Amino acid sequence: MLENLPLTTIELTDEAMTRLIAHRVRLARELTGLSQQRVAQLIDVSFQQVQKYEKGTNRICPAKLARLARATGRSIGWFYDDVAAGGSSAEAGIVSRLANDRDFAELAATWDALRPPARATAGQMMQLLAALHAELEQGRAA
Repeated sequence: MLENLPLTTIELTDEAMTRLIAHRVRLARELTGLSQQRVAQLIDVSFQQVQKYEKGTNRICPAKLARLARATGRSIGWFYDDVAAGGSSAEAGIVSRLANDRDFAELAATWDALRPPARATAGQMMQLLAALHAELEQGRAA
């Protein structure tokens, strides 16, 4: 599998990989709606340790990552998705917003929880908002 990855992906620094995993640890927790205290209980560490994992101050060991994956309904691979995919800049921007913007993460979690009929309605609402935004932007440009 590694032989198929672009060389730049394989050459990520330890610090860059730690930051990527740290963002995913936080994102998994927030999308699941778990507190740091609850995650700490589930993976058998202190909540301060969870804070350090999320900031990238400390690296999470594979056993703890496996427990976190189970607790949040994610695969272990999900925590590495950006690395395996080569991480396009558009995807990286979205992942960064999810990891750093609580409102954006809440919006994504809400969208994920919608059933198909409600999702269709929400999609139509987003199209209306996008059209309104485009009109307002055109008015500013004129």
